[in-house]
Amino acid sequence: MQEGPSHVTFMRRILYPDYADRLYDIVNEMLGPEYAISVPPITGLAGLRPPFDTSKPNQHDSKAEFLLELEAVEACLDGIASMVEKIAPREGEKKRQEMLDQLQLVIDEKMDGNIPGRRPDSGFAAVRNLAASVGGFYSTFVVLSEFRSALKARHSELKAQEAEFWSVSHRPPNYHARTIAFRLADLYFRQTGKKPTLGSSGTTGDPSTAYSIALKQTFELMEIDCGVRSPAEWAVANLDSASDPSQRLKLAKFENEKSDLVKQQIVQTLLKKGP
Repeated sequence: MQEGPSHVTFMRRILYPDYADRLYDIVNEMLGPEYAISVPPITGLAGLRPPFDTSKPNQHDSKAEFLLELEAVEACLDGIASMVEKIAPREGEKKRQEMLDQLQLVIDEKMDGNIPGRRPDSGFAAVRNLAASVGGFYSTFVVLSEFRSALKARHSELKAQEAEFWSVSHRPPNYHARTIAFRLADLYFRQTGKKPTLGSSGTTGDPSTAYSIALKQTFELMEIDCGVRSPAEWAVANLDSASDPSQRLKLAKFENEKSDLVKQQIVQTLLKKGP
């Protein structure tokens, strides 16, 4: 499960320095003057921290997106395994070794001949030149070995995510939308002591309560492509999933929790169907 602020969230703060300021505006418009949150001073390179955790509970927005990466990783692992099987030395197979020795000479010569007659003008060119100079054939094996190790580690992460998020019998919800809706609802509840209310305009259908308006504005700011009603209903209903403020805070900021038990309880809550 992803820990701490996501790379995307961090980059958003760097590229759009008013991102957190806008979130404070949205939150304080929701809370009103009596319960407004003071904007803290900026410290460190990361800039102003948002008024609530905006990181994602999972790294993919849909099961299709998740499966696309999983299939790519598995195809790469299969491809590397197949290639190594074809050209790796085998003890006691003389003919095979003679073929590999000849192939190595040819590949090394061709890779060495591809080096332009000048100094490398980029890091990638330097790596290519170095690999060719020490023997391209077996240098490639070394790089593939490291690449395969990285792919295997990523595959393990993806399988863990599959078990936690993408193995439900019903259509998976938008976890990011649910989590942001919950965190905003929890912030409202902790600041005001009241549960947020939901509502929409009878003429336009747009959100009409302070919380639902703020949630819509937050989704737009964070580019979360999801309607407000379903995640908002789920979030408000699940404020009762935690019996005290400390438990609510754990559920709202579960990426930063280290307890496996707490994480498992949170995952089960996120997987619940309906509001």
